Amino acid sequence: MPPQPMQKFSSHVILSIKDQLRSARYIVRRSATREGGSEGSSFELPQPIASVANVIFSQAEAAASILFSDVERALESKVFPLPVTAYFGHPDEEKERGAAFTQSFYNGMKILLRNFGVRQYLLHEEAIDSARSELLFRHADLIWAAIRAEDDAAGRESITRLCAAITCTISAERPIKALDVDFDAPTLPKHLLASPNAYCAIVMGLATAIVSLNRDDEEFEEDAVVLAADMAVDARFSKFGPALRLSRDPVNDVAEIFSTVLPFLP
Repeated sequence: MPPQPMQKFSSHVILSIKDQLRSARYIVRRSATREGGSEGSSFELPQPIASVANVIFSQAEAAASILFSDVERALESKVFPLPVTAYFGHPDEEKERGAAFTQSFYNGMKILLRNFGVRQYLLHEEAIDSARSELLFRHADLIWAAIRAEDDAAGRESITRLCAAITCTISAERPIKALDVDFDAPTLPKHLLASPNAYCAIVMGLATAIVSLNRDDEEFEEDAVVLAADMAVDARFSKFGPALRLSRDPVNDVAEIFSTVLPFLP
């Protein structure tokens, strides 16, 4: 019999494998960067062993990406932020749009944490993938309204509400599992440590709203958009935090705050 082509695994299985490798790599990286091992950890490695293990786990994670289709691998470099129309669309493009959402938000969150001065972090990509599935399940009407929105008040409101829904859903899925923070980093937001998933999700949701509401085809510098969103969230986290965590209708309340700050952002 001729050799059979390798069957592609489901994206959920592959993301789960990659996240387990990341969890192990996070432990060994903490050991490699702390003399005597990870402080407070029940699993500690001597630095030479931890350094070798870090390389092995990094290579294994890269090898896991081979299981993705060519389209999915091409999306691994997706930048952040992108407009909501890059993440949702025609059902025939569902696989590509889903991969764009997961990769863009995962890569964006990594960049955000690095800019904050976080030394090591553990992010689970599957949590971001699950957030998109939850959005499709709970907010299908809002998604459809936003991607078909006209450049009017109603259309802008739909886009803003969808970005608020993205914020709430990503925060609820808690993709940030662990952080090793440099408390002396000058770029560390004062509210990050209290609620890292909430803080990052709000910044990313607001940045997505900025680029999604741009109707003039103006080219934005991604770093400038994220920085503007971060400054707005840091200044108003006393309002954003309760709206996200304590409200009976967090999507509505977060959308209202987005609407108050967006006119003053790029």
